[in-house]
Amino acid sequence: MKYAKSNGKFTFRYLHAPKSIIETIEKSEFFEGLEADYPSNNYLSTVVLAYDKDYGENKLSTYIDDSLEEELLDTYDVSYRYEAETLLGSLTDVQALDGNLLNTYAKITQWITIMVNISHIQLELLVDATVELDRLSRT
Repeated sequence: MKYAKSNGKFTFRYLHAPKSIIETIEKSEFFEGLEADYPSNNYLSTVVLAYDKDYGENKLSTYIDDSLEEELLDTYDVSYRYEAETLLGSLTDVQALDGNLLNTYAKITQWITIMVNISHIQLELLVDATVELDRLSRT
């Protein structure tokens, strides 16, 4: 699992295989209706990564991947250029990071927020649960 932080840096967490579902949350347990959002703050369409720093001359190599820019602009009507300086030393490592970033963030995914009663307070973050939802729309 990968998370974008407010400072523009990413945290990568590789979790084990999916666990079995441990909880079911039914509609009758919601305090309010659910909120659906398509936040674009965890989205990117172009990746620019600096790598292989020469500390003596203070120079970096730069890798730019804008191969999905046009397609994503057509799909979402928004583009975002993510730039970062890395400590990576090889082009192969930078391309692997680029692939991870694009696989995760080259899409705008739906986030659903619900408020439930206190009986679910024991749930930990990142557990697998089933939530009973009505379909929001047909599109």
